[in-house]
Amino acid sequence: MWVVHADEHVREDARAAISTAMTGFIDAVWSGDDAAAVAHCSDSCRQGMEKGAGASARFGELRDFVTGLTDEKGKPVELHFLHRSARISGTGMYGERQMATFSFDLELVDREWKIKDFAFEKHSYVTLGELVKKAADAITGHQHAVREQRVKVSQRGIYHLPGGRFYASVTAAKWFATEAEAKAAGYRPSQRG
Repeated sequence: MWVVHADEHVREDARAAISTAMTGFIDAVWSGDDAAAVAHCSDSCRQGMEKGAGASARFGELRDFVTGLTDEKGKPVELHFLHRSARISGTGMYGERQMATFSFDLELVDREWKIKDFAFEKHSYVTLGELVKKAADAITGHQHAVREQRVKVSQRGIYHLPGGRFYASVTAAKWFATEAEAKAAGYRPSQRG
């Protein structure tokens, strides 16, 4: 499951130990063996789960997340290593319309790598074509709304109708669809057309 791309300075034995710890943790979570999964966690991770929804709920969420996760065209999982801690992170596809990001923080405890924390999140995304279509629809909708809002009200509270003498030169502070709406809102008509 783990295609690990590590920083160049990560020693092979550390990379192997971290991969083994992650594999053991994920296998335990996947099989529903919460006790074995907890055994792969550091004390701080366990305490965090006790304060929250609990290990079973947290592992259940992770299991559900991993179940739907598909590989993103073979993109490797990244391993960033510091002397006594490491982070494994990556992205993948979740179904057809969502991208997923995940990370696992590990720490070295008594010469053994333990899970310190893990996080995962799904993000919906749109294609460039969909983005262009949404922008075009918004512009078209705005143009349609402007065409529907034909009565201009000036800063001074005077409304002007299309075809009126000052209609083109007035900067609209407000717009109304009909003259009746402008009158009902308390604005007065232009006396000079």
